[in-house]
Amino acid sequence: DLIAKNIGSDPLSPVDLEPPSFSEPSTFTPDSPRFLLGIMSHDQYKQEKERRATIRSTYLSFFSKYEQVSSPNRICALKDLVLEANGNNDTTRMESPSLWNQCQLAYTFVVGGATTVDNNQSWNRTELLEPKVSSELLTTTPHSELDVISLNIQENGKFGKSPTWFRYATLLLKELNEKHQQLGDGNDNKFLPFDYVIKTDSDTLILPKRFFRWVEEQERENGITNQTSIAYNDTKQTTLESSSAKSRPERQAIYGGSAFDKQMCGFPSHEHCALLQTPVYMGGALYFVSTDLADYISSPLCPRTKLFIPHEDMTMGNYVHSYEAYSLEHHATPRKVVRMSHPEAYLSTWIHPVKNPKRMKGKWRKYIQQHQKRRQKQQQQAKDEPP
Repeated sequence: DLIAKNIGSDPLSPVDLEPPSFSEPSTFTPDSPRFLLGIMSHDQYKQEKERRATIRSTYLSFFSKYEQVSSPNRICALKDLVLEANGNNDTTRMESPSLWNQCQLAYTFVVGGATTVDNNQSWNRTELLEPKVSSELLTTTPHSELDVISLNIQENGKFGKSPTWFRYATLLLKELNEKHQQLGDGNDNKFLPFDYVIKTDSDTLILPKRFFRWVEEQERENGITNQTSIAYNDTKQTTLESSSAKSRPERQAIYGGSAFDKQMCGFPSHEHCALLQTPVYMGGALYFVSTDLADYISSPLCPRTKLFIPHEDMTMGNYVHSYEAYSLEHHATPRKVVRMSHPEAYLSTWIHPVKNPKRMKGKWRKYIQQHQKRRQKQQQQAKDEPP
């Protein structure tokens, strides 16, 4: 069943669950899915700055704190990837493995920061999709926190901020891909592209290894994932068998998250639910799309005006669903959208809502205690195994 039913009334209880299908470990390899994560934030309340600090100290630092030996850079700041790309010139070969190839999930916080100083003609717009380069989507004055991007739109939650984020992510990834292809890394088959763009909220607590494992299992169920072959760590790569970026799984027309349908939306009591044109939409706490869908839904090809609903996640569901009609008309082999969801995803891979930073820290500490106990148990079992 794609729909996440009976998920419980306590939004903080899921961290106590331990479904075996989403248990650790999850290993980052060249075939693994790679993500660009946009954490929707704002500067309207003091607590939001505290939330950002809490997120940095919890799930964004999981690998640097608890997996230092094997994969400290598995989660990295998008700004560092940009700096790495811009810090090399056309005659410099990239070090191997570079941060680009060590980082499975690159994150940034996303705020709307347009003012009359940045754009005195239409500073109050809520959506910006026309630019052809990523820099034109940002305010001229960078945010004071270096891992926060300030979109050149008015702050809003449901009138275009998410599509603008997807447009920025799409353009930036294209630019970074081109930059890395120009520079090379000393070995052409080590270059790894990003596969998915995520939108999440600042009151969502992601459990990284469970999230990675869940996506990997969803990909296997949908026949997407190849067998892994190379594992990277911070200082070297271990080649198990020959593989190249060109043979990586093809991840296209994919839409993932925690699924809801018209009835769960509140139909027929809520009129906006009748505007849904998709069988299911992914809840706004966290959802992701493959990079080709991110490009489509934020381009002129997507008929956004007629699909808009004043609810961000439902609107995005309509946008994604419209891709199937577009593909039927324009592709020789039409594509159906692959929807990756599972009732346990919401229960075991992220927690929402956790609006209070102190509560988020408490839930994170509890998860880390469970994680460490599992590791100790696994290490003991390895010692007890006969040679």
